[in-house]
Amino acid sequence: ELEYTLNRINDENRYFNQQMHEKYLKSTGSNLYLNDSEKTWLASHGTVRVGYMKDYLPFCAKDAETRQLTGALKEYLEYAAGVIKNVDLRFDAIAFDSIADAIEALKAGQINCVFPANFGESDAEDMGLITTPSVMSAEIYEIVREDAVENFGSRLNVKVAVDEGNVNYEKVLGEKFPSFKVIYYPDIKTCLEAVANREADTVLVSNFRYNNLTKHCDRLGLTPISTGISMDNAFVTVRGDTELHSILNKTVGMVPTAKTNSVMTKYISEQEEQLTFIEFL
Repeated sequence: ELEYTLNRINDENRYFNQQMHEKYLKSTGSNLYLNDSEKTWLASHGTVRVGYMKDYLPFCAKDAETRQLTGALKEYLEYAAGVIKNVDLRFDAIAFDSIADAIEALKAGQINCVFPANFGESDAEDMGLITTPSVMSAEIYEIVREDAVENFGSRLNVKVAVDEGNVNYEKVLGEKFPSFKVIYYPDIKTCLEAVANREADTVLVSNFRYNNLTKHCDRLGLTPISTGISMDNAFVTVRGDTELHSILNKTVGMVPTAKTNSVMTKYISEQEEQLTFIEFL
């Protein structure tokens, strides 16, 4: 247990140092401007087409009334459009049912990048893709039945429910929970119901996402366990599209972390059912 705790602290320290390096040490004056090749790319493409997952608050979603992008990504793109000094960036957000669908559209040339993506470097390379530094990060919770909390950490042969098409959790599962048996379900709420019905033992959910699922979990008798593991949410582009990748990297370096954290907190309240004041507290 002590060894596990020390390893987790070391992982968190490495993660923190990497993020500080990417966000601040690389955010020098040159990142305020696009170079000639980047400006040429932007001139030929005009608009950066961003594929996103349509039901993934607080990160991103398709508004039921306006049919437009909402969530933290919306405000990130609005802010990022003005951070480069010598150009005006324009973004066009396109909704997809899943990250897997968006990745296929990216490979087919229908869009220029995808958000959110959480791929290891080797996994991204195998798919012919490359990711930016983290745009928004979140802690991972294990959602389990309330009667299984006490002994869950010592369980063997754990079955984890994963919503089909959300490939972002594959890196976390492969690196941190390699012994878990993955069972796919159509969506996150079906995953939660599978845990409640004892078809699966747990679901991995980010701490920000959990706030939008609290009432549903309460009805099913489910509760979160903190893992202490963080998951990055970044843009992903086709490997070789170096100009666009560089443009996106510059926006990541120029948008403050405090800005992204504040907008994610804001969109926690955008839920299918309105939280009461006491539940929000």
